[in-house]
Formats: sequence, C-alpha cells, structure tokens
Amino acid sequence: MIRNASDYQPEKRRLGGGEGEIVLHHRLTGEETLGKCRLCAELYIEPHQSVGEHPHEIEAEIYYMLSGELVSIDEDKTEKPFRKGDIMFTGGGAKHSVRNDSNETAVLLAIVIN
Repeated sequence: MIRNASDYQPEKRRLGGGEGEIVLHHRLTGEETLGKCRLCAELYIEPHQSVGEHPHEIEAEIYYMLSGELVSIDEDKTEKPFRKGDIMFTGGGAKHSVRNDSNETAVLLAIVIN
C-alpha cells in the first residue's frame, strides 16, 4: 500500500498540554497498520510551540526528526538538542516532551505503536 501526501487533510491539535496547536499530517491510520500503530503522522512544530510532557506506559512512541531542530526533554528534565536525522524511542512508562526554541518550523515523524 502507498499513501500519497495529498491523501489526508491536516489536523491541528494541542499535544500533551504543550504550547500552541501542532499541525499533524496523518500518514497511516490504525486500521491501515492492522492495529499496530495508533498514530503515524508528520508533526509540524512552529517556533515557540511544544509537545507537552506525556507518558508511554502501554504503548511506545518513535520520533524521527525530518527537518529543523527541537529541544528534547526527558522526564528527569534533562534537555538535549534533537536535530534532522536523530531518532527517539520512548516507552516502558517513560515520559518525554519536545520544544521548538528556534525560529524555524521543525518537522518530525511520530509513530505510536501498540
């Protein structure tokens, strides 16, 4: 199966109680992944927006940075740069968040797996 970028309408959503409404471009639905993924979307995070801290207890999340730069914040409040080509895995009850401190839109692929 191939999905074209134009197959889905973008959605704006506040994520994890973060700042601003993040634009999501959904790429695959849960049904299309045979129930393996709850979310598969590109997230467009504008300057001064963030995905608030949220846990992954039962499911896990993969972030793959496509462009721009974010600040990754672990549950212990450790901050690290998250740049193009970087990948993040969060699961096992861990919490995480990301923030855009730059002046450019950051784009990442977010996949939530069951």
